[in-house]
Amino acid sequence: MNKQKELLTILESNDINIDILKENDVCLMGGSILKLMMELPLDSDLDLYFRDYEKYKNVDDYFRDSFECIEETNAFKNYKCKDLIVQLIWNNDDNVRWGKGSYDDVVSNFDFTIITGGYEFKNEMFRYSPTYFDDISHKRLICNHWPLRVENYHTIEQLLGRIDKFKKMGFTISSDLLNQIKEL
Repeated sequence: MNKQKELLTILESNDINIDILKENDVCLMGGSILKLMMELPLDSDLDLYFRDYEKYKNVDDYFRDSFECIEETNAFKNYKCKDLIVQLIWNNDDNVRWGKGSYDDVVSNFDFTIITGGYEFKNEMFRYSPTYFDDISHKRLICNHWPLRVENYHTIEQLLGRIDKFKKMGFTISSDLLNQIKEL
């Protein structure tokens, strides 16, 4: 089965209306796309990103009417959709740009290339950084930009926690890069 069909089948089997995601130009990004490409179970949340607040609000209205909201912060809402947790990401802080806009806008703030994978529902296509598949196949953590902006990851401890999570998936990081990150 091709990856697009596999993804849509998973979403539909969890009662998620794909047309709502298409109509509102939603992009699924991050770890769930990584796991899909690595043929791992989607046992993490599915991060949905939005171009603007109106599209976020439309999708949030649909999820609120259809599923149980299990967590809400200033930056996201988590909904339980059968076997999946779907995270609607929209940072309500007007002074912050992360998590808002087009695929290119959002991915510009991602820490590692292996999470730059995204699926644009409206265009029915996958997007990813130039070294995405090479970095996955070689199981290496490469910064998506440098220097990493720690404010995008809340704390240095949380960023190091993400690195540990990826290490458990078999990824490696050079000791030089890890030391540079620890000094941020």
